[in-house]
Amino acid sequence: MSTFIDKEKNRLIINYNRIGTVTERELVQAIVADLRMIEDEFGIKYCTGAKLILYATNEYGDPMTIKRPTGARVWSIDTLHYRPACLDFDK
Repeated sequence: MSTFIDKEKNRLIINYNRIGTVTERELVQAIVADLRMIEDEFGIKYCTGAKLILYATNEYGDPMTIKRPTGARVWSIDTLHYRPACLDFDK
């Protein structure tokens, strides 16, 4: 993992190129560990407009086309996680 802080755009880029081809579960573990680290090390507790880009491959690293069960190609999805943007929600 390499971390890059873009001061002009106020964003943090975490690069996972070095870990190579991993399972989705291994990637989840890496992301969670990195999020805990950036909270502890940089004090980042909130974020806005986050984006996760995945390059789907088979176990050998060969690119795969992402399709729905109906056969339609998928380019992007919106998260199923919902949380209102106001802090008053927790009260």
